[in-house]
Amino acid sequence: MKAFVIICLLVINFGCRKANLQNNCDDLSRAVTSSDVALARSVIDNLIRTLPSSKYTESNVQNLVNKISGSCNLQTVLLCFDCIKTLPSQTEIRITINTGSVTVKKVIDLSYTNSNSMVFQNMHD
Repeated sequence: MKAFVIICLLVINFGCRKANLQNNCDDLSRAVTSSDVALARSVIDNLIRTLPSSKYTESNVQNLVNKISGSCNLQTVLLCFDCIKTLPSQTEIRITINTGSVTVKKVIDLSYTNSNSMVFQNMHD
């Protein structure tokens, strides 16, 4: 009986994560195509929290890019790491979505907190 309960909890836990990831992917697509910066911020920050590490490093930013590309099936590339020399400095990734005959490209700016964790900064053309 104990094993049954554990298996049920695992199925529920992992099933919800998969559905949650799909919701994030759908929301990210919608945010990019509609230029909804607030929704993009929410989704990117959620995706950052799912990474093994959210520290602001090039490899962790690449992990985020890979997650968006692989899990969300959105063409995503790291344009530059820590290359925007503002205070604090920023990183840029580009997300491209092909919707029929229209291609939408947005750049996501990432930065970091005082504790060196990645955060969404902005989205622009």
